[in-house]
Amino acid sequence: MIDIFLTPAYLEVLDAELLSQFIADILLTPTATMRIRSNVSQLIRVPVGDLIISGIQLEQVVDVPGLDAFRNPPIDVIRQDIVGSTETTIIAAAEFNISNPSIVDGLFTRAVVDMVYMGEVVATSVLPAFDLKKGGNIVSSETVLLPPPDDKAHEAQHKAFRSFVSNYLVGNSTPVTLTGHADSTPVPLLKKAFSNFRSNVVVPGTTSPLVINATLDILKW
Repeated sequence: MIDIFLTPAYLEVLDAELLSQFIADILLTPTATMRIRSNVSQLIRVPVGDLIISGIQLEQVVDVPGLDAFRNPPIDVIRQDIVGSTETTIIAAAEFNISNPSIVDGLFTRAVVDMVYMGEVVATSVLPAFDLKKGGNIVSSETVLLPPPDDKAHEAQHKAFRSFVSNYLVGNSTPVTLTGHADSTPVPLLKKAFSNFRSNVVVPGTTSPLVINATLDILKW
């Protein structure tokens, strides 16, 4: 028996749509199935000379563990700290502990996801380098909170935003859903995956509550 070892090589993408679907399956589901098929010619060096074996047919179906949208284990928000603000935005720095249970490294580059609470978008998180190796990964992000207009048309969004910020300021945790969309990534092959990305996480409140209690004084009736 001769053992043949194939050296790593770049693969040519023949069907971008199928590759995009495979990447989506890896990111969103527990298992992705792929068929490896090749036609190999191998040079073998032996004492009497070189042998070339041509037309080696290889075919195998492989079930690859997927990331399952990071449901098991779920994404752990280690911290979220307010680092700045303007008249129209609140800026927070966050760190996520994300476990990659797959054998596939996720090199997703820059990614943008929305934080959805009470059915409304309350913040947008930008992950400058969303690159996941197998095992645990610490990923940093910048989260921008955009207060909606306080009017009738934005009543539901304003209520959700106010509740989210209030929970954070008094030290309460808040369950949110990280939600992707077509604009989450500039990479065309990744757009299908991120357009369907949903992952439930719990955002911790500040460890030192900024608001303990408050008193409203009515100065004029």
